[in-house]
Amino acid sequence: MQILKNLRERVTSNKFLVSATTAVMILITPVISHASSSGTTIDFITPITTAAQSTVTNTIGCFSAIIPIAITVFTAKFVWIKSVQFFSKLASRS
Repeated sequence: MQILKNLRERVTSNKFLVSATTAVMILITPVISHASSSGTTIDFITPITTAAQSTVTNTIGCFSAIIPIAITVFTAKFVWIKSVQFFSKLASRS
């Protein structure tokens, strides 16, 4: 029972490490099983590269849609704050 408690404590204290190791093992298992059954090398770089390029393209597309809106909102808020400060200074002088 103490062994299970120690294992549980290690897993909860290193959640990122356990998650990363599990993900890597899940991704490598089909590659290892396919390579060992067919006896040939497997080209797993191409699908990963394609997926990464697709992710980058989608991310850039999202940013190109969001950034102009964000700049517009930031500018409007900045102008509003500065104009309120300017007019409050004018009002306090008179």
